[in-house]
Amino acid sequence: MRKQQEGYQRRRRRTLEERLATVRAGRAGANEVEKRRTGGTSNREKAKRKNFLMMRNSGKVTGKQVHSLKRQKFELGRRLKNLKKNAKVVQKVRRRRRH
Repeated sequence: MRKQQEGYQRRRRRTLEERLATVRAGRAGANEVEKRRTGGTSNREKAKRKNFLMMRNSGKVTGKQVHSLKRQKFELGRRLKNLKKNAKVVQKVRRRRRH
């Protein structure tokens, strides 16, 4: 525990230039990921670009508007449970990358 605290203090003591250098180093590989990708856009990217007025009248959205309160609460709980589960998976992957 004490070792983690020392690391935190060390990170806080860094100068602005040092902190910006680490940020820029992290950004360097971001463009390479985009270049590796071949083919068109994914369905998720297409959905993000779709016109809001079209999406507002889609079956997915109009169906959610008429859900009962009980159904809405159920869906919210399921969504939160999945978010927690995914967060745990992401943490495991991050731990693997560090070692």
